[in-house]
Amino acid sequence: PCFSRPAIIYGMVAGSDKGREVFELNIAQGRELDKDDEGSNVVVLGADIARKFSKKSGDTMDIRGRPFQVVGILEATLTAPDTSVAMPLLAAQTLFAETLPSIIQGDLKPEQLASDIIVYPDPGTNITELAKTIETLFPHVQTLTGEEFDEQIGSATAIFNSIIIGIALISLTVGGLSVINTMAMSVAERTREI
Repeated sequence: PCFSRPAIIYGMVAGSDKGREVFELNIAQGRELDKDDEGSNVVVLGADIARKFSKKSGDTMDIRGRPFQVVGILEATLTAPDTSVAMPLLAAQTLFAETLPSIIQGDLKPEQLASDIIVYPDPGTNITELAKTIETLFPHVQTLTGEEFDEQIGSATAIFNSIIIGIALISLTVGGLSVINTMAMSVAERTREI
């Protein structure tokens, strides 16, 4: 399909959210990643990825030239996790390092790399202050709080809705004028009969 989501590989430290993740993912086959998997080449596949490559729990899957054992497959959610591959953090960092230009690869260690980090603050923490503290401690890091994310999505959705409403109004106007024109022509042709 033309609107399918791209496959995403992400690394995670199993259990690091300490139960704070609210988007619940269920396992259809096998198991989730656990702390003992760190340092090994194992993956949990999203439903669409597993179906696309005809994989089931226990199979081996080559990802960017490396063999990974499939330890679990997620139930379909009809959202982004269906097209994702979850693996231990170090394995994902190593794959990410291999995609970098060779001039940069020598200067960086895989365990220094991350494209996104999700922070689960303790209950009652001032999220805005925490974001400012992170940006102060790490000057090249940009934070995005839940409120800012909602605001960005909300503004994008508002623009999309405005475009759709504009197109609907134009279509309604053109359709109405076509009906009026057809009726006017029909009456004009049959004036003598009437």
